[in-house]
Amino acid sequence: MKTIFYRITHVLVTLFFKIFFGFRVKGAEVIPEQGRIILASNHISGWDPPALGVSTTREVHFLAKKELFAVPILGWLIRILNAVPIHRGAGDVRALKTFISILNQEAAVILFPEGTRSKTGELGEAREGVGLIAMKTNSDIIPVYISGTRKITKAFLRRPRVEVFFGKRIYLKQYEHSQLEGKELYKQISSDVLKEIRRLRDENRN
Repeated sequence: MKTIFYRITHVLVTLFFKIFFGFRVKGAEVIPEQGRIILASNHISGWDPPALGVSTTREVHFLAKKELFAVPILGWLIRILNAVPIHRGAGDVRALKTFISILNQEAAVILFPEGTRSKTGELGEAREGVGLIAMKTNSDIIPVYISGTRKITKAFLRRPRVEVFFGKRIYLKQYEHSQLEGKELYKQISSDVLKEIRRLRDENRN
């Protein structure tokens, strides 16, 4: 039932983005059809998870702030669409364990290397979260750059163009012989992901 609902919503949201925002996706073929994978993206808007979610035919899981689950209809909807509630402002151990469990079931998840939404739309500094979850689950990472979603709320009637660009897969095995450990290694992995996102941004700027 959930999968059917997910697929129907996927089609409807895809049409919404294409009709109103000239939705374009580039490089999605790098996403494996099966197996655990982290889609690591810049974060500029609440529209990022749905835009990224409809960029692939795979079901994806994502984190959403706890308060959204209390909103009538919206809370029910995002839960059906694989959102996992997280407490903002502090490390949420339960959400972390849930995400690790989801990845260990060979799923695809969305994470943000910056850890939070950018208020300016510019890329910030990487936090260790993506690297930590990747290492704990032995998951490769695909960097993603999203543009245009920040303008949706501010200029909906102007129909800003929304685009999603996928980068080269970052294989976790390249860190097997790293001299770094613990948080330093996690931060390095996240920084490398953010560096690739920055490259995607620079290559695809209009």
